[in-house]
Parts: sequence; structure tokens; C-alpha cells
Amino acid sequence: MAALDQIQGGLISCVRASGALHSAYNSKCVEKVMIKLVSPMKRTPGMSVEAFRRYYESRHRLIGEKYLKGYVSRYFRQFLDPLPDRDGVLRDPEYDVILHIWYPDQASFVACGKRLAEPAVAAEIREDEKKLFDTRYMRSYLVEEHESDFNS
Repeated sequence: MAALDQIQGGLISCVRASGALHSAYNSKCVEKVMIKLVSPMKRTPGMSVEAFRRYYESRHRLIGEKYLKGYVSRYFRQFLDPLPDRDGVLRDPEYDVILHIWYPDQASFVACGKRLAEPAVAAEIREDEKKLFDTRYMRSYLVEEHESDFNS
């Protein structure tokens, strides 16, 4: 399933389902609840790591920026370089990139989902995803972040 399918179907319902959590969070004197979406993705079989990263940053990223602009506050990619596992073996990673998107609020998240679901937009994104990703492994998650304070 393509990331777009998850956004247009699953994520809007996730926002509705998590509304109680966000409302409870807001009631604890938090003025603004930011919504973070994380999507780990795997390159298409046969594509080198170098070609994947080059294509993503020179082509696919631009499509993302075109449709996310005006809805999101941050959009970045973390490309993964595997380390040897516990047995000392360097294996091909399960994922090659982790996409992070921050929405300033629930309204922006929902509006962006509707924009990405427009047929022409969805078609453009899906067509490019086929060139880049092994869509069988595409996932999306809403993230609740907690940070430790090491300065105290």
C-alpha cells in the first residue's frame, strides 16, 4: 500500500480517533499540539542505496514539498546506514529512509490529507513512488514524543 493511500484513508481516521488524546493533552496547559507523522520506507528492489538517495532528494522530495507546502511546519528525511548486528554481520536494512512530517495542528493535518487525496495529486505521487519505493513495506505512524532532560 502506498503512503498516499495510508494518508488519505487511515490518517484522517487516526486524527479523529486520537482527538480525545489531543484534547486531554491540550487541557494540561499546552497551547498547541503538533502532530508528527513518521514513515519508514524501503527502496525498490534492485535500486542501489546511492541511486535511491539521489533520486529521493533530487526528484521525490520536490513533489513532497510541492504538496506539503502551506500545511506542514517541518519535512525531513533520515537516510539509514546500517551497523553490524549483534552477530557482527552487516545486513541490508529493513528500511532505507525514515520520513518525518510535522503538522502544526489537527486542522492542517486533515486539510493536507484531503489535498493529497485529490485524484491528480494522488496519481502524481503514486507514479513517482513506484519508481522509488518497495510499497509493500510502506508504513505510517502518528508519533507521541517524550524527551529526557539531561541538563538538570
